[in-house]
Amino acid sequence: MSVSDLFDGNGVDRSISDLAAIDVGLPRAVIRPIARLLNITVDGLAKHTIAVAYPWAIGLLARESYGGTFDHDAPLRPAVCPLCLDQQRATRGFSWLRSEWVLAWRTMCSRHSIRLIEGGSETVHPAWQGFFGRHHCIQQATCPAMPNGETQRPQILPAYRSGATEAVDSRLLQIQDVLVTNAAVGKNRNSAAEDDISIVVGDVLWALTRVDRGWPDRLAYEEFALPQFDSDWHIARRRRLGPTDYTRLGVFVRHAMMAAAVVLADDPDRCPRVAGPGFSTFSELMRLLGILTVVDANELRTRSARWPARLRDALCQG
Repeated sequence: MSVSDLFDGNGVDRSISDLAAIDVGLPRAVIRPIARLLNITVDGLAKHTIAVAYPWAIGLLARESYGGTFDHDAPLRPAVCPLCLDQQRATRGFSWLRSEWVLAWRTMCSRHSIRLIEGGSETVHPAWQGFFGRHHCIQQATCPAMPNGETQRPQILPAYRSGATEAVDSRLLQIQDVLVTNAAVGKNRNSAAEDDISIVVGDVLWALTRVDRGWPDRLAYEEFALPQFDSDWHIARRRRLGPTDYTRLGVFVRHAMMAAAVVLADDPDRCPRVAGPGFSTFSELMRLLGILTVVDANELRTRSARWPARLRDALCQG
């Protein structure tokens, strides 16, 4: 049961509560009314909040662009894996949100290796979900009612992926797993190659959310967006003064942006059909540095001290 339904069903005015703070569990006082309704202690309820179960994730939560760009009390913005929801319904009779789905880095399901989708209470095929997410004026089709009065639910299948995008998605999922694991255990760096690349991806991802020095309403990401993951038309419609906060973007944009960061940071030979024959890590990382503002470029140089020597040289030798 959602918090809103719990309040409505018990005559509690939900307008007096900060629902975003309740989701996270900070401050502790915001969950007191819920603990009272459930007849459990505040400490007992707090154990199930993100703040206690995942204290390392507080700054990594996907949130709505609500109020200011960097507003930290904005509502959470979860995406879902439709296959997980189906399995949950089949095994338990109901579905729920997994806590990892509210992490901004998590754009793919670690169990089914498909992209997460955003939507309301009813999920549709991921390909259509992405379409509806970008075209809000289009009404979603409804399925005809079954003879027993129940609504027929469309079969949910993984979205179609070409071989090129599948290679990037596979690598992206590996890096997401490393980013989440390292954040959970408090690692900064170790000798594993996967961890090295995850650090580079995180820093390049930050750089892609910065402003292009030539256009204040154009993010650096626009120069490196992969056509298989995003389009110029959709990017233009999303334009606004930057920089932007990655955690405030929808899962579709976060996934496309992280894919670009993976291709920039990783070996381009893994996915030549995505990046194109003229792509090279050396030239593209230098170009990224060149379109950032002086302040952001210096920050990226500082961050690159943690990178493998090959990539650090590719960035800074220009």
